[in-house]
Formats: sequence, C-alpha cells, structure tokens
Amino acid sequence: MAAGVLASLGIFASAFTTKLYQLYITYGLISGIGLGLTYVLYIEIVSIYFNKRFSVAIGLALQGTGAGQLFFSIVTQMLVDQYGWRGTLLILSGMVSNACVVGALLRPLKVGYSNKPRGSELRGDESEEIESYEHGDRDVNTDKKSSQSETNELPSSCDMLAENDDANDSGPNRLFPGCLKSCLIAVYDFSLFKSPMFVVIGIIVVAQGCGTTASNVHIVRRARDYGISDTQSAYIPAAMGLAQMVGQTCIGAVSHVKKISKFIPYTLCMFLAGISLILGIYIRNFTAQIVFIVVFGICNGGYIVLNSIMAKLLFGSDRLGHAMSLLNVMQGMVSLFFSPLGGWIRDSSNIYDGYYWLAGGLEIFASVLAATLPLVDRISKRGQCERKSQSEDADADMKVAHKLNE
Repeated sequence: MAAGVLASLGIFASAFTTKLYQLYITYGLISGIGLGLTYVLYIEIVSIYFNKRFSVAIGLALQGTGAGQLFFSIVTQMLVDQYGWRGTLLILSGMVSNACVVGALLRPLKVGYSNKPRGSELRGDESEEIESYEHGDRDVNTDKKSSQSETNELPSSCDMLAENDDANDSGPNRLFPGCLKSCLIAVYDFSLFKSPMFVVIGIIVVAQGCGTTASNVHIVRRARDYGISDTQSAYIPAAMGLAQMVGQTCIGAVSHVKKISKFIPYTLCMFLAGISLILGIYIRNFTAQIVFIVVFGICNGGYIVLNSIMAKLLFGSDRLGHAMSLLNVMQGMVSLFFSPLGGWIRDSSNIYDGYYWLAGGLEIFASVLAATLPLVDRISKRGQCERKSQSEDADADMKVAHKLNE
C-alpha cells in the first residue's frame, strides 16, 4: 500500500513539472521506486499463498503486466489527444493508486515472523516436490538435510536484522550506521552472489533486460522508420502485451508439469526471443512486425514467469524476495544504460539495425547460458558436498585431538 502511494504521488507530481530534470526525479525516481517495490512484493506475496501450484499462480498473477501494456499502449495515446500529457498523468496517477486498494484486500497467513524457513511449513508432498526438483534419483531425504544445513549456514535476513539491532544498542554513535546496514541487509541479501547459480542467472537477466528494453522503448520508433503509420505503430506494443498474457499463462502451466524440466522452456523462450528481434530488422511491413513482436511477447512473458519460478526452486521461498530484489536491480541498471544506447545508435547511423542485432544476440547468448544451468547446479552442489565433508572431517579431527589432550 505504501508503494502504491509513492508511485501515485510521483506520477501526480510529474503533471506539474516544467523542466526535464524534474521528470527524472518525479516520474523516473519516485514513481519508479514505488512501482519497483510493488513488483517484488507481489511475487513475494504469491509465493506465501501458493507453494505447490506456484508456477500457475505466478503466471496468472503476471497477467496484469501484459494486460496493462495491451490496454495502456492504446488508451494513453487517446488520453494525450483528449486531455494533453499533464491531464493524462493525473488520470494515470489515480489509476496507479488502486494498488493501495489491492494491498488492503490482502491478509497475512500468519502474524509475526518465524526463523523457520518457509519451505519447512509446507505439507509433505509439496516440500518433496520442491526439494526433489531436477535431482533425478537422488534421495529426497538427503536433499532435505542438505537444504536444511545450507539454510542454517546462511542466516535469514530477519536474524541478521535482529543481530544488528542488538549491536546498535551499545551506543548512540553507532545508531545511524547500524540502521543503514540493517536496512540494506533487510532489502538486499548480497550473500546470494556466493552462489554460482545466482551469478549465472544474474547474467541471464541482464541479457534479457537488453531485449526487453529494445522492444518496449524503441519498437514504435523503429516501425515509423519503416514507413508504418502512427496508428498502426500504436498497435505493435498492444499486440506484444496480448502475447505476453498468453506466454505467461501457457509457460506457467507448462512449468507446472513435473515431467518437463523447467530449463527447457527457459532456454527456448530466450532463443526464440533473440531470433525474432533480429528477423524483425529485415521484414519491415506491418504484418511481419506484428508477427515478430507476438513471438517475442510470448517468449518474453514466458521467461518473466520462469525467472520467479527458477528463483524460488533454486533459492527457496525464504530467499525469493531477496533474489528477485537483486535481479530487478540488475534489470533496472540495464534499462538505465541500454535504452539511451539505442537512441544514440539510431541518431548516429539513422537506423536501428545494429542495436537490434546487439539485443537479439544478447538474448541468444542468455539462452546458451540457460542451457548450462543444470551443469552449473550439479557442480555447485558437488562443491557444497565436498566442503561439508571436509568441514565434518576437520571437526572430527578436532574432537580426537581434544580427547587426546585430555
């Protein structure tokens, strides 16, 4: 609800700006923070309410992003023509404030925090589904013990926050730095970067962000460069929004099928998205642009859903919010730099060809990395088992030495 208020106020203030730098602050920074918070929080909320059918639930929940793009890509232009850009921002501010209504309708399942990981609160069959994911014939009980030991080795953000709060009580001079550190720990769990899987997925998300930025920011301008009318160009992002809705629902449902590895649709979505971005350079009529953007939209909606699914299955419900926070920061940084890069390439060469080759190539590169995720997961778990075995041997040696000294 607080994020909805922040986003609404940022857009509302944008209607009264008179300089471009003011829009950077109100529309870009203030409303951007609010909307970013709502995105991470609703994924976290869905993970709390749904465990066994999380893949289907998150696919349906993400329908709003595709529906919003379908609806507002057409309606926003109509509002601008009718009320001007300032009036449009006031109307959009009121629409965004409905996030507060949505927040008011949600209720927590339990009151207060628990140090116990959320995965342990699942029913037996649900917990087994998550723990046995992609491990073949390995013993489920062994995986559960390994998962529990990893959770014990890495304290939760709530535990670290409590420890920092205790440390801050030692003196007034440490209050502000301690609070700042506690806030950072509560929002960002940087220990995730110790996981090779998270590093690889982070690189994949960065490459995905390049393709998404190219399609969202520059696709209409490119269509106009190809001689497509303004009216027809407005339907291209609308078609992409509709395709995203289809992709989010279908890929989410496919990912729920246990016999299908999640890595397969994850890889295919990025590969086809990259191919569609590149082929759109050479077939420039309106029909072809719609076909390519529909293919990209389905794939884009698919891997947006799969990012959340992969994060939950690989890092657990207890660390899903932290994982998605860091991944969204990476995507935000990509949008910050990759969007003006497209404008610079277009202004310097008068065409977008090089920019879309770069975006499509990065999507294909991401698909190659996604294909290596099962191998990275296996190597990572093998290394964890070896370190655990070495630690147990060292503990046993220390106990023997202690008894000999006695």
